[in-house]
Amino acid sequence: MTETERLVELGRRVLFRNYRQPDIVLVEGEGVRVRDVEGRTYFDLIAGIATCGLGHCHPHVVKAVRAQAGRLWHVSNLFWNEPNIRLAERLTATCFADRAFFCNSGAEANEA
Repeated sequence: MTETERLVELGRRVLFRNYRQPDIVLVEGEGVRVRDVEGRTYFDLIAGIATCGLGHCHPHVVKAVRAQAGRLWHVSNLFWNEPNIRLAERLTATCFADRAFFCNSGAEANEA
């Protein structure tokens, strides 16, 4: 039995199957490529669910995440935080909108 088969079998026992995942177990990524537990490489052409299409492990993104994780993690929109405010400032300075709204789902976006 391969490592993929072992992990998929375990996953089917312990995870609710609300998605129909292919029998691929991803372990790492870099840029637009991801690698599975068997060492096969794929192009990641899916931007993700509730995420941006940033690719995987870009050095600038990794550096920024590490720096921010060392200061403050997720605080949601229930509190002000400087990175959130600064990003909104940059976005509104370069687009049509005069305000930004950061949300977690399309439902929240529609409600806004």
